[in-house]
Parts: sequence; C-alpha cells; structure tokens
Amino acid sequence: MLRLRSWFSSRIFNVNVYSTPRRQQSRPPFGVTCVNFDAAVRGRSAESRDVKISFPVQKTSFPPQPSVKTSFNDKDRTISATFSPQPWDFDHTGAVPIWKVVCYTNMQWADMHRHWFTPPQDEPPFVDLFFGRSLSIEFTRSFHDEIVPGCSLPYTLSISKIGKTSMVFKLKILDANGKEVIAEDYRHCQSVSSKTHRSQPWAAWVSQRYPDLCAAPPVPIVEPYGHITAEPTFTYTVKVAPSDMDLYRHAPFYQYVRYCCDCAFHGAEQGAYSIITGDAARYRVKRVETLHQGQARAGDVLTVESWEDPEHPEVIRFQIKRGVDNITQCLLQFFTASSKM
Repeated sequence: MLRLRSWFSSRIFNVNVYSTPRRQQSRPPFGVTCVNFDAAVRGRSAESRDVKISFPVQKTSFPPQPSVKTSFNDKDRTISATFSPQPWDFDHTGAVPIWKVVCYTNMQWADMHRHWFTPPQDEPPFVDLFFGRSLSIEFTRSFHDEIVPGCSLPYTLSISKIGKTSMVFKLKILDANGKEVIAEDYRHCQSVSSKTHRSQPWAAWVSQRYPDLCAAPPVPIVEPYGHITAEPTFTYTVKVAPSDMDLYRHAPFYQYVRYCCDCAFHGAEQGAYSIITGDAARYRVKRVETLHQGQARAGDVLTVESWEDPEHPEVIRFQIKRGVDNITQCLLQFFTASSKM
C-alpha cells in the first residue's frame, strides 16, 4: 500500500493507492486528511515560493469515485465533462451565480488521478501534498446567453504547464454545440512536502511521462495586489456558516467568490460604486481572479474589503481577512454597456 497526500482546489487528500489487481479495487475507501492552510503563501515565482502549512485536522473516508461523469481523450490528454445547471441554481435575474459556476466546473481529485497521475508500477506517488493556489477565469457575453434552464455545456480540463514544484491546469467551457469556447479558466497548484512544509519537486516519473508539458512556456498566474493605500470603497462582514463547510470542515475556494459577490451586491445597493449600482445581480461577470492565502472555518468572522478600480470602475478588487490575517484576494470584473467581448 502506498500513501499519497494531495490537494487540489483547496482540498488535501491522503489517499490509499492499492497495488492489487483492478478488479479487486472496487471502491476502496480513501483516507482523507484535511489541512489547515493558515500560513500565507508569498512571492512572485511559482517555482520560488516557500510554502508552510500546518496539519492535520480531521480524517474521514469516502469512495474514490469521480465527482462527475468524465471521459478521457488519449490524443490530447484532456478530461471532458458536462455542466448542466438545475432549475434551483438560477437567481431572480435568470442567471446562475458565478460562484456556482466555479463550483460545479471544478473537477475533483478522483477525476484527475485515474487519468493523469496514476504512478507506474513500483513508483512513488507523483507528489506528497499539493494545493490550489489561484484561479483566473474569463467569460464571454455568449456564456451568459448560453446559461438557460435545461442547458448542457461541455467543458474540458487539461494540463498547460508542469514546473519543478507547480502545475497549471486549463479548463475550457464550450457552447451547447461544443464548438465555441465561451469561458476559459487557469488554475495554479503548488507542491509541498508534508515533512518540511516547503515546496518540493514532483516525482521523477512525472517529467518522463510529460516532457512536453515540462518544456511548455510559462503560464501567467494571479499575483498579489501588494499594499493598497486607499481606504476600502465598501466593507462587508460575514460569519462563516457551518453550511459553508465542505467534507473537510473548511470553506472551499468557491465560497470566497460568493462572499465577494455578496460584498459587491450589498455595496451596489448602498451606492458604494460608481458604475455597479442597484441590483448587482443584473450585471454579468466577465472575469474572476482569486489568490488563496489562508483558510477559514465555521464560526470565523471574515472582513471583506472592496476597492473600485479608479481607472476601470467595472473592476472591483477584494481582500478577505480574518482579523489581520489575509485569507483570499479576489477580483471581479463586470460587463457594462461599454464592455468589449
């Protein structure tokens, strides 16, 4: 039995990988370790970041089956699935809130491991631990036109770049005909050691299996804002509810997007912004960026500070804090009457 600990999109997994024949591996339980990611991750280079985290918090188990039905294309090494919002996902404007889109199109560890990261026989797992560091997703106007009750939109996930200690995944959402890309998402993940809590390289067989991805050019990733001297345009306070928790008892990354959306909506109602006013749900989202710096749990009181970009007022930046600790930074850009596609 091998031990593998991995985390994608703010989730840590401690996975039992069985060496028995495939027919004997019918739903073996996964041991799941939740990690408290309290230390902020700083630095500009994905390769030079020095990561420190504390563990563990809780263990549980679940069957290692994919979160959604997926298929795999061997030729271009992409995982495909379908996004089909349910009637209860739509809000009063007839749209699906953007944080739900981010949530529902997030493929989990079980989806990816069997397609990409199953180690060769007698080889170690590809990594000890890894976590979702950031995401950047951009939508076209047609994306919002495609989201209607009963729609079914295909999406694909691929690996864009493998660095020494980091990896970038690319997700594309297509129109109902599967021809036009209507949203594109880059998610940056980082590898760390469970012993030293610092960055560590992937297993050697990863570069042997994917030499082209290791040699691929760098992909732009979300960078920290730096210090913002201006006073926040609007500040919103939220207490993390028990219902916000995932299986591992911390708030998953899409909840932070929701907190920022709620902040923008309350601010718009109170006239805090110059362009985004009134019912902010009427404005469709063009771009979302998040950079994860810490973790929040049920009962934590978070302060969501927002700033309207003075040069681009359709852009609102957010910093989520627990006391003085930075938890997540986020950016929302909205379509306006003058916005380009």
